[in-house]
Amino acid sequence: MKYILIKIIIVMSLIYSQTEDSKPVSFELTIGSGTVSSAVPEFKGQFAVRDASGSQSTYLFTADVAGKDSHTPFNLGLNVDMTELAGMDLGSLDLATSLQFGYSFLDGGAGILNAQVVPNVGYAVNDWLRLGLGFGIGYLEYQIDFDIPRDGPGDIYMTFDETNIYFDEDGMAEATLKKSGLVTAPELSLQIGTESTIGFQIRYQALAHSVALSDPWKMTFRETDEDANTSEGKEEVTIDYEGQYVSELGEPFPELDLSGGLIALELIYRFK
Repeated sequence: MKYILIKIIIVMSLIYSQTEDSKPVSFELTIGSGTVSSAVPEFKGQFAVRDASGSQSTYLFTADVAGKDSHTPFNLGLNVDMTELAGMDLGSLDLATSLQFGYSFLDGGAGILNAQVVPNVGYAVNDWLRLGLGFGIGYLEYQIDFDIPRDGPGDIYMTFDETNIYFDEDGMAEATLKKSGLVTAPELSLQIGTESTIGFQIRYQALAHSVALSDPWKMTFRETDEDANTSEGKEEVTIDYEGQYVSELGEPFPELDLSGGLIALELIYRFK
């Protein structure tokens, strides 16, 4: 997904700068990786979608994503000590809020995005060990990008939901296939080196995705940057892949369940 990391860094910089102007508060930047025990289905072969024009043309596209028993996200997070922010003293306890982002790079241009807000309660076992219990809520998405070639030399555009998507001079348009929705995630964490600038964190989350196996895939079609029909700007439309849009000329879309357990090992850098 384009520019995801840039957007995350900008958001974190804004949060840090606003707090820095007010009062000293501890921040923790976390970076690391992990493994998620949800299987990624094989997404290979030729697939098809039928448009809603009068001719009901069928457009074919290919995908080449290997199936896996698990996937490996790259994680980036920002933890804020809400106890210090509120000027409270809870002894060995603390209240914190984390912004957690994860992205798994899959084959064939596919990826899985996980973005959460995680309030948590921590207990300082001693000067170098902290146990945390939290509950994450956010957004979990699988997506794959691909190109849609026109049906033939005389094919100018395809139509979805009364929107015409024009092909460019090379006879191509862009499309994204995704399944996304709310994710909830009870979390247990262990931090080592709580008083030093550099520390480590082990996290476990039980990811529960709100999207059911029976929910339709969403497809977004858009015109390319080289589209010749630029007088009204680039068109874009999103549909549910069901009903009139389903074509039997291609392989059936795979079933997807993103729920599973996440185990992550992360490096902590503290700003004080």
